[in-house]
Amino acid sequence: MKFIICENWIVVGYKVWIHLSECGFCKDGKGIHPVSSTRNGRWHGPLSTYNEAFDEAISTSGHVSQCRFCNPHVNLIIELM
Repeated sequence: MKFIICENWIVVGYKVWIHLSECGFCKDGKGIHPVSSTRNGRWHGPLSTYNEAFDEAISTSGHVSQCRFCNPHVNLIIELM
């Protein structure tokens, strides 16, 4: 299981989302738009663990959120088991 960070500095509040790489909104860091651009943000990853992804997200200085569709934070529990 891999994690991807979506950093968007255009969204009000400068947000950073943690996704599972297979998330439909993430698509392994390709996103949902047909043409990729760094005008609004950028992708980070893939990252091997949730903790690694969280550390990367914090390093951006953006407001860190979890994707509400793929719920990557649930995998923190799995990693700890």
